[in-house]
Amino acid sequence: SSIGSWVQTFRGFYGGLRLLFPLPGVISRQI
Repeated sequence: SSIGSWVQTFRGFYGGLRLLFPLPGVISRQI
């Protein structure tokens, strides 16, 4: 289905953003 491929694309894009901008890790370190 097209929805499944869209989800995989979104997960890959979100994973790339987490690598480029690890904000949750930075915030947890500052606390």
